[in-house]
Amino acid sequence: MEERYGIPRRESESVEFKLSMSELDQAVKSGTAMLNGSLGGVVYIGVNDDGEIVGIELGDRSHNRMATALAKLAPTYWPETETITLDSGRVVLGMRFPGNSGIYRYQGRPFVRIGASNHELSEDQYQKKVLERFHSVERWELKNSGLAIEHLNTGLLTSIVESAIKSGRLADPNTRDPAALLQGFGLLSDGQINNAAAALLGKPEFLEQKFPQCRVRLARFEGVTKNLFRDNRQFTGNIFDLLRISMSFVAEHNPVRSEIVSDQIQRVDTPLYSPDVVREALVNAFTHRDYAEPSGAVDVAIYDDRMEIVSTGGLRFGLTVEDLLIVHQSRPWNQIIASVLQRQGIFESWGLGTTRMIERSRIAGSPDPIFLDSRHSFTVQLSRFVISTASNLSQENRILAALAEYHSMSLSELFHLLHWEGTRRQLQLVLERLRTARKVEVVGRNRGARWQLSSTMKE
Repeated sequence: MEERYGIPRRESESVEFKLSMSELDQAVKSGTAMLNGSLGGVVYIGVNDDGEIVGIELGDRSHNRMATALAKLAPTYWPETETITLDSGRVVLGMRFPGNSGIYRYQGRPFVRIGASNHELSEDQYQKKVLERFHSVERWELKNSGLAIEHLNTGLLTSIVESAIKSGRLADPNTRDPAALLQGFGLLSDGQINNAAAALLGKPEFLEQKFPQCRVRLARFEGVTKNLFRDNRQFTGNIFDLLRISMSFVAEHNPVRSEIVSDQIQRVDTPLYSPDVVREALVNAFTHRDYAEPSGAVDVAIYDDRMEIVSTGGLRFGLTVEDLLIVHQSRPWNQIIASVLQRQGIFESWGLGTTRMIERSRIAGSPDPIFLDSRHSFTVQLSRFVISTASNLSQENRILAALAEYHSMSLSELFHLLHWEGTRRQLQLVLERLRTARKVEVVGRNRGARWQLSSTMKE
């Protein structure tokens, strides 16, 4: 049997083979990729690509050659080395590069290991890794908020504890002292109230002064662009308050479709956007967003054809949009915030949030949510139902069918929902014709005008 001297038989994410010292530059490039990964690894010089151990001869200039190659690595790093002496008298040089060591560049370019190959990171990917590395040592959650206990909603804190005990998510701490509860939840850092506590429990009047990023921006736009507001609001507060406010706003602007079920007398009303899906998207936004950006926020934008929930900061820790479509490992950007929300039963820590959104959308008969990721933001896009243009119904009947399903709609909403092939003016003329026939009626004026079935049509 071939003697291996403890050297693996093949290359992998943590093992690289180089034949001779002439490949030192490529060895350091692989070492850079290993430093940037989670596993780290060893580069063996004196082993060919097939894993055959051939050895090298180390000369007087070997150390200088290593120094020259490693000088191309930034920041400066000198790996731990080992010399394995073979029976032939030749040696194999091992260079060990630990993982999670920082963010390194080789000749100004960052690399990572994927399998047994090195791949250069895009600038966007590199910036994400820099942010993740900084976050691991300078977490916003753990910093001193500068707030005192009286600046927090301690009643909410007690309520969280009581709810967690009742649901079995928390053993009774046998105290309701705010300081003790804060300590138990990890909301104190070195005895001081940290930023996580501020985001979760801060009173609005104090957050407005010191934490402008603890806010939500809510808008209902006319049409499918941001050119014209129908409703525009902004609130600063803790996560629990902002979640409640956001859900209330969505409910105000969430059309309801109705249908008569054959075996039931009463009408069944179904919101256009599933409240469960909206709530899940909002919880994820408040939990995973980047709070370190003072101008950041959670944005809820409702258009005629869709709703978008946008949070500051993109996906982290190598997570991709494709990963969100299946059950995946949950790695919250804000671990303390996620833990408290999980105790309250609001947040699911098993990586099921996005798959649950997809499942509930399908149950409701809605299109699947669309997830959009960038370095600066993450978006959940929910599309609304569409009345098919393939229907043989007349223009008038298509309008009546839409109003019967959604109760009350603006001209713009009808235009986009029906994929109206003519102009808005032509749609307006058809509506006026239906109103003359007492089949529809209009409530409100100008931009606030909304069309609905007449009372005689509802009977």
